[in-house]
Amino acid sequence: GIPLMAEMIPNSTLTHHYAKGGKEKDNNKTTEDIKLVSRLGAEIGADVIKTHYSGTIDGFKEITSTTPVPIVIAGGPKTEGDEEFLKQVKDAMTAGAKGICIGRNVWQRRNTQNMIKALSAIVHHDAKVDEVLKFT
Repeated sequence: GIPLMAEMIPNSTLTHHYAKGGKEKDNNKTTEDIKLVSRLGAEIGADVIKTHYSGTIDGFKEITSTTPVPIVIAGGPKTEGDEEFLKQVKDAMTAGAKGICIGRNVWQRRNTQNMIKALSAIVHHDAKVDEVLKFT
């Protein structure tokens, strides 16, 4: 009766995440790889999948529509700007993510409490990024 969350992040995404290999991110390959591992996680019994945002709304819609369990997004690589980070979260939610499961991109912010308020407004109230930037 305990829900299982599987963090399904393909190697190709981790390579980009940790800047190994010096390759530019290929959003089509990223989408395909995340789609496959997300589906795999669901098929082996996960109730929820935690994965990275693929980089495009259309690509992430493809992932959420082919995975039979809810998807929440991980924080991904550390972003410098609040607006960039909040836009990724907004885009993922627009594409069908059911929530977020984020660490450093919240805890390493100048004002974590206000970042949490901004994220909550996006996730729970469908707020726009420009509306919540005032919190950060």
